[in-house]
Amino acid sequence: MPHKEKAYRTISEVAELLDLQQHVLRFWETKFPQIKPMKRGGNRRYYRPDDIRLLEALKILLHKDGYTIRGVQKLFKEQGLKDTITACLNEQPVEPVPYIKPQTERVPSFKTSPATDLDQPTNTPRNSAAENTPNPKKEPAYNSEEIASFTHSKSMKQLLVELSNIRDLLD
Repeated sequence: MPHKEKAYRTISEVAELLDLQQHVLRFWETKFPQIKPMKRGGNRRYYRPDDIRLLEALKILLHKDGYTIRGVQKLFKEQGLKDTITACLNEQPVEPVPYIKPQTERVPSFKTSPATDLDQPTNTPRNSAAENTPNPKKEPAYNSEEIASFTHSKSMKQLLVELSNIRDLLD
């Protein structure tokens, strides 16, 4: 016997209607406080028609249009829940909120030369007597802390160069 349009539906009926798993609906309830199914005895969920419309819109935004959960939350906040649902269910593309680049002071770029002091080890012995003395047991030139510091500073320098290049591309 088919349900009336105004009838409440269980989570299994809604999941089947929307072709989603029940755990997905429960998860969305935790991320979107706008979804408020009635709960009756035994904590069973009963979805109202408005809840089902919201879930349909969420499925379109998340699965079809490629929005993230945070993106949909932002969309609901900035464009309004009803307008967003109406736009989704009428198959009108939802326009994302335009990103406005904040006006900030320009941070100086850190251009580095290929060879800097950070590239050179700091405690290697360089006297000729030490180099000519036979040493059956080779001592490592660096200890583990120095290696970690050297690697970290080199990677930080590379990151700064990459960030500077990205900034130049964006400007």
